[in-house]
Amino acid sequence: MKFLSAIMALALLAPVAGNAAKDHSIELKCEKIKVTVFDKKGAIFIDSIPGKDGPSKMDHVKAEQIEMMGFPVIKTRFVAYPEMGGTYGLYNLYTYDDGQPAVLTSEWLNADDQPMRPVKSYECSKPVEKMQTMPNIQSIGEMRGQ
Repeated sequence: MKFLSAIMALALLAPVAGNAAKDHSIELKCEKIKVTVFDKKGAIFIDSIPGKDGPSKMDHVKAEQIEMMGFPVIKTRFVAYPEMGGTYGLYNLYTYDDGQPAVLTSEWLNADDQPMRPVKSYECSKPVEKMQTMPNIQSIGEMRGQ
C-alpha cells in the first residue's frame, strides 16, 4: 500500500506528461461521495454535494505526510465553499500505507471556523486510476478570487 499512498501524493504534486486531452486521475468512492483527484494543478472534484448537480471543484488543496498512531499517512485537506453564505465544508482525505481503506472526513464550519455539525467520517473504496478529461469548471473560491 506504500505504492498507493505515493501515487496519491504524486497525483496532487506532480503533473503527468503526455496526453493533453486526458489527465491522470484517481477516483475513490467514499460511501455516497465520489472523490476524483487530478494531477493537473492538484485539482480535486467531489460529486454528491447536496443541492449540486455534477462535480464541484474544491479549493485550497494541500497534501502532507503525517504520522497517526506511529504509521505514515498522507492527509489531503481541501475546502468546499457554498455559492451563498459564510459557511464552508472542510474535508480531509487520509490514505494509509498499511492497506487500510482511505477515510474521508467532512466538517461544516461557519465564518468564524466554528463547527455547525459533528464531523462526519466516510470509509472509501480502493482507489482506481483513470485517464479522463478534467471538468472545465471553476471552484467557488476561484470565482470569488479566494
